This record gives sequence, C-alpha cells and structure tokens, in this order.
Amino acid sequence: MAILIANIGTSDLAVKIEDYYIPIGFDREEKNLPLDDLTSNEKDVWEQGLRNDLITEYVCPELGVTVKNGKFSLRELTKKLLYEYQQNPEKWHSRLSPGRIWGVVNTAIKTFNVKTAYLFVTNQPETENRGYPSDTIYLFEILKLWFDRELNSKLELKPQEITTSAVDQDQLFDYYYKFFNKRHPSETILISIKGGTPQMATASGIPHQLFIEPQLSIKKILGGEPSACQLSAYWYYLQSQKYQAVKLLLEKRWDFEGAITILQDWQQLMGWLQKYQVADSGIAQTQNNLQNVIAVLSVAVDALNLDIPSAKKHLNDHLHLGICRDLNQQINSKSESIILNLYTRCRLYWNLRQVANFLVSLSSFYEQVLSKLLQIFEGKSFLTIEIIGKESGI
Repeated sequence: MAILIANIGTSDLAVKIEDYYIPIGFDREEKNLPLDDLTSNEKDVWEQGLRNDLITEYVCPELGVTVKNGKFSLRELTKKLLYEYQQNPEKWHSRLSPGRIWGVVNTAIKTFNVKTAYLFVTNQPETENRGYPSDTIYLFEILKLWFDRELNSKLELKPQEITTSAVDQDQLFDYYYKFFNKRHPSETILISIKGGTPQMATASGIPHQLFIEPQLSIKKILGGEPSACQLSAYWYYLQSQKYQAVKLLLEKRWDFEGAITILQDWQQLMGWLQKYQVADSGIAQTQNNLQNVIAVLSVAVDALNLDIPSAKKHLNDHLHLGICRDLNQQINSKSESIILNLYTRCRLYWNLRQVANFLVSLSSFYEQVLSKLLQIFEGKSFLTIEIIGKESGI
C-alpha cells in the first residue's frame, strides 16, 4: 500500500482571471525558471507585482477580502473562497486550479494507485502575527472539495494540522518525525518535495520512500494544467546512515552478522528503487559493491565460527575480489588457524565484557594448545621435551 504526503502552500491554488490562472500567493521568485516557451503577454502576466495586483483588484473585491497597502490575508481569502465554492461549485470549480499539487497527485495515482493523501496544513495561534494570516487550513478544504469533484472521490485527503509556529524548524522536525514514526515500515511513502519540506524529507526513516518533485512550468500554471513530476530517491543520505551503523558494528562490536543484515536490507531497498526505475546510475554500482562487501563479511563470519570449509568456499567463489593474502593463508592453514581464531575470540569477548563466552573460548584455546604440544612432542622422551622446551622458551 502506498500513501502520499505533502505540504500545501500558497502556490497550490490559482484562480482564473480572464484568460489566465493566477496563483493567489506565489510570492517568491524561483531561479532558473523556463521562460522561453512563454508569449510576451504571458511573461507580463507572470511578473510578480502584476500577479499580486490581479488578485487584489479582481479576486479580493469579488470575495469581500480586506486589502491593506496592496496586501491581503491568505487565511481570510481562502476562508471566504471556501464559502463561495461550497455555495456555488458550478461557478467556481472551473475557475480554480490546484497548481503544482495537482501534478503530484496525478503522479501518485498513476504510478502507485494511491488512495490516501496526508496534506500538512498550518493553523497557527492568532497571536502568531507573522504566520497566522498565511495559514493554509482553509486552503486544504478548498483542495479537498476540488479533488473530490475532479476525481469522483477516488482519493481520500486527510489534513495534518501544524498548530505551532511554522517557522520553528525544530518543532516542525519533531512533528514530522512523530508522524512518520506511526507509519508501518512496509508502507510505501511518496513525499512531495516542492518548496518548504526539508524537515519532512529528513525526518522520515521509512525504508520504501520516494520523492515526487514537481517541475515548475509557468505556462502550465497560467493555463490551469497539472505540473509534470519526476521521481527521486535521495538515497545517498539514507545510505550514509546505513554505512555509519555498519562501521560502528564492526569497529566497536566485531558484529559481522549484524553488518551483513543491515547491508542485505539496504541491498533489497536498492532493488526496489531499480524496480521503479529511479533515474540514478549510482544504484547499479552500489548493488555490485554491496554484493562484494557481503561476500567478504561472510568469510569473516565463517572464520569466526571456525567453519573453515564454508570460509574456503566463500573465498574460492569470490577470488576476483582480491581478498587479502594473509586472510587466505590463515584460512587455508590447519591447526594454527584454530588456535589463532580461539585466541582472537578470547580477546574479542574480553573487550565486549562477555565473560561467559570468554571463559568457554579460553577453555577451548587451552585444549587446542595442549593438543598442539602433544603433536609436537609425540614419541619424545621427557628429557628431550625438557631440552626442546628450554631452547624454545616453553
């Protein structure tokens, strides 16, 4: 099952004025916008000051919204627009366009057959003078009505209200983290990453997640059309966390099996990303690297468990990896490798404070040493043994 998660903002609704759909709150200038496909008239209409003037001169008077010094409250405008939309949907539905969120919803439905979308909205305290006028709580209700009508109620929209200050980055991260922590790990999470969602992108620890990135097209916005979108994974960030965990397991705990489990889980996720054809050439290379690292770690597991035949098999199956000669020599030797292995286990368990495992390994080490001594001195007299012992320092 897949769900969609998105922030909605002031750029997610446009109202048709004469021939063009004008965003009611697109108050920032984004860099490197494609302008070559615009007519001279479309370029003039998109000019920031003119966009705002069109809303204040046409939409605000029509809805009875207060305009002061050329500015208006988004909260007030959307509240009154919601009322008018509810009263006369035939008049208003064709005049409204959801902008970039429309393209996000289309991609989620077509690619993953999404049935549920969680939209994060702001509903800040009235004392929050800076943020309160730009709250999107009523904008959500407008979008819900629009999508219900447009999609025949095939998509369930659920609001997630942010009731604290929307500029408090730490609180936003905590809010997103708690939301994602309630999700089931098996869910596929689609996250819209248009402006204003860095906390959302980093707070999620869900393994199966993809990001939907709307490609801003001024021509499509003005024409009331959904934006084209592309899927991204942003998997390098999550990979760094996985590798850090593996590094800690190996450096601090010598936990080869635990490291293999983490890497195999990451390997499966890489395969999942390839399944959905995420455009990133690094995924295939990462898959190959993971396979090699897991093979080397498997040799370490076998050697630590004294399963020499299995360790030799792993080595022979992966000679192309260039596993170090010392390891190869140690594994292919006989009794010496067992003694060295047991000695190493004693040191590991002592450092890990695993006293019971340490005592068992120490006992086995003592038995192997005695066995080795018997092999060396077999058939020799006690006098000869004493002489050899003195010469060798035993």
